[in-house]
Amino acid sequence: MTSPRDRTGNESERRAAQIGAAALAASALLAWVAPMAAAPAYRFAAFACLQPALGSLIFALIYRITGGQWGEKLDPFFRGGIRLVPWIWPLIALLALVPSSHPSFARQPPGPHNPGPGLILARALVYEGVFIALRFIALRPALKRLAAPGLLALVFTLHFLAADWFFTLEPGWSSTGFPLVWMSVQATAGLAFAILLAALAGNSPATVGPAGRPYGQDWGNLLLTAVVFSTYVAFMEFLVIWSGNLPPEIRWFLRRDNGLWRAVIIALALFHLLFPFSCLLSKSLKASRLGLPRIAGVVCGAELLWCAWFILPPFQDRGPWLACLCATLLIAGGGLFVNRFLADLPRGGAIP
Repeated sequence: MTSPRDRTGNESERRAAQIGAAALAASALLAWVAPMAAAPAYRFAAFACLQPALGSLIFALIYRITGGQWGEKLDPFFRGGIRLVPWIWPLIALLALVPSSHPSFARQPPGPHNPGPGLILARALVYEGVFIALRFIALRPALKRLAAPGLLALVFTLHFLAADWFFTLEPGWSSTGFPLVWMSVQATAGLAFAILLAALAGNSPATVGPAGRPYGQDWGNLLLTAVVFSTYVAFMEFLVIWSGNLPPEIRWFLRRDNGLWRAVIIALALFHLLFPFSCLLSKSLKASRLGLPRIAGVVCGAELLWCAWFILPPFQDRGPWLACLCATLLIAGGGLFVNRFLADLPRGGAIP
């Protein structure tokens, strides 16, 4: 006999799958109408789904290292994201076979800062092996002694991955600070997504944990730290590049400070930093049954804006269909992501 939680979960899975399938069909039609917009839109949607999954992996490894009451209620949701990492990444790696998805392929010959498609695909296979190994470690508390070296391996892996998949968006551009910016955004997305889903699953932030304080206080403090840290490293990268004012380095920001993208920067300042920062200073909001999940939801939306700001500016010449395809593919990817995520959560009241 199925419990109410089982029935609710199954219904949510079906709805997510139906929405994802319908959006995928609409995306296929739009891709047929505007094929040049298909690859960048797919790239954006796929990385948007990878962000919270990799963020879940980062925080799960941290939880294995540190312990603490903050992870007791969030761990099942971290685990749901972790299981999806090795499935999402191969769907992204296939883009190495599509030259139009990497502007550097067409504009510059292969070199130290511009790997060719063969090298990118070969390294993508290595990254997949690392993700599978880290998935195995993160999902087994008995292997928590391997969490610290696993986290170090993940940091190094994501540095190379960022070079392959983000530096190639701007031919000849590189930044030693960008991988840290991207990882901090992923970690923030994974934490915010876990907090939001934990609250939706009935875990109230006001519940007092074994440490004698509400879970929401710990979750809110962690989210505040993640938001401030990601903003800090992003600003420091900009400050260093702005101070140097070297043409090969500033091209990343010049392209992302024009037209609509300037409005995105303002939106990020408001909803990635100012709004959550001001709200998360309040103890009552952090322990609120509705307050903290709403803040986490806003932060999740801000992380999608980060993803768009990272990926889409080099492709703004693909026409108005690009925005439509991004929207439909994001809904499709999000629906399928949520479907698989919910399928991996424990049922029958097993969520603590």
